[in-house]
Amino acid sequence: MIAVNCAAITGNLLESEMFGHEKGAFTGASERRVGKFEEANQSTILLDEISEMDLKLQAKLLRVLQEKEVIRIGSNTPIKLDIRFREDLFHRLNVINIGLPSFKERIMDIELLCHSFYKEICQN
Repeated sequence: MIAVNCAAITGNLLESEMFGHEKGAFTGASERRVGKFEEANQSTILLDEISEMDLKLQAKLLRVLQEKEVIRIGSNTPIKLDIRFREDLFHRLNVINIGLPSFKERIMDIELLCHSFYKEICQN
């Protein structure tokens, strides 16, 4: 298991730590570096204090969760991963939950939406 304290590492350094980088990707990148996701391949990664992570980096993390692949900084080649995340990760990221009832529960809204879409289409 690989544990990463997201609050202890800042900005661009955290991105490099998580995703790794290629030689020459930025100033000071004198050699290829494997990121924490690659280190955790065929294992588990624990992302502690994930709420402290920059929002752009959280978006990249979401891509890793969905696609199960990572792209090192300075590369265009995706690297397939077989990693597990703690089951409570989604609940930690899901800070604001907006419940929306299905159309079965609000049938009157269907007519309003159809009318709104019709008006929009007719204007274009």
